[in-house]
Amino acid sequence: MNEKSHKIFNKFWFELELPKKNYDGHEIAEKACILLNKIGINYLNPVWWNSKKQLYCFTIDSAGSYVEASDNGHWYNLDYLTKDD
Repeated sequence: MNEKSHKIFNKFWFELELPKKNYDGHEIAEKACILLNKIGINYLNPVWWNSKKQLYCFTIDSAGSYVEASDNGHWYNLDYLTKDD
């Protein structure tokens, strides 16, 4: 693979506090959704708390695919989110 075909982008880490009680995870995720929507992550639920697995899940595309965040966070593409429309 040549270097020009491999686009490297700037990214930032978004991490959430682990809840002290199960119901707090839902509240934290709800607030995180509001913030993520404000910065341009335009999914219905960009993050939610999986109470069965006790971890956050982050939506990664408009089809609803998601990743389970065993480390409580997710990387986002800073270049995409700050581009001029």
